[in-house]
Amino acid sequence: MKTIYRVLLSLTILAIVGFAAASYVIEDFQYETIVKLYLSLANSPIRFVEETLASGNFTSIEVLAIGGGVLVLLLVSIFVFIKKLTQKRLLSAILSFVGINLLSFVVVAVTVPYFSVLNDGVNTNRFVYYIGDLLGASPIDWELLVLHGGLTFAFVDFLLLTSLHAVFSKPASKKVKLVKVKPTKVADKKVAVQPTVTVVETVQAKSQVSAQPVVATDASLAELVRLVMAEEIQNMKQPNQTFTTQSGQTDGALIRRIVAEELARFQIHFISRAEVQTILAQEIALLKLSLNIK
Repeated sequence: MKTIYRVLLSLTILAIVGFAAASYVIEDFQYETIVKLYLSLANSPIRFVEETLASGNFTSIEVLAIGGGVLVLLLVSIFVFIKKLTQKRLLSAILSFVGINLLSFVVVAVTVPYFSVLNDGVNTNRFVYYIGDLLGASPIDWELLVLHGGLTFAFVDFLLLTSLHAVFSKPASKKVKLVKVKPTKVADKKVAVQPTVTVVETVQAKSQVSAQPVVATDASLAELVRLVMAEEIQNMKQPNQTFTTQSGQTDGALIRRIVAEELARFQIHFISRAEVQTILAQEIALLKLSLNIK
């Protein structure tokens, strides 16, 4: 719809320019006759109001029709003006108000019977009737038709298009462009730590598992887990025995901390104490199952 409106408005503007240039050429580049013609059109509504007030005849069909039409367009222009102001469009509000009222003035000018070609008040007629006589003449006087009718009706069409656009137009909304973002697949760098089942060689049922002091920098993850599980098994067999670094045995708390750090190194993020305990519990449960320990 906007495209059709823009095409019609562009054609109307080109028609106004074309008819104005053609009228100027027809009059041999003399503008007096053209000015008198449009002064007579502008004076027609004023004379109509003066004659109506002088005669006091306000009930005739013509007066009621013209007065009602002008009043309706005036109310429309006020409504559009207020609406544009609420939308913070001051320039559009002013142009709408002026355009609609100017349209009503021109419509009255071409319909009331007070138009004269030379603006002398003699042989007055309705402008639309005068154009109808030019079209009904044979042959048609195209020069007079272009001079008197072309520019006038092109201007009326321009005012009509702008007024309709002012009434029905909506404020321009900002368009939000939606940008489609393609999801990129990021390779998961987490390394799953598989539970390792180690078998502790037992020579005798009552043999004790000896553990040497462990250096954190030299111990691997599998060895640390093996030591922790061996400690747990030893604690289950001899619950009263404690292991401390002072007695030459392995410190269980130190081994657990090292195991947690080693697991965190293999994981991308630092794992919690509960997660470490869960992993160790799984390892111990598997070891118990393999050794048939209840």
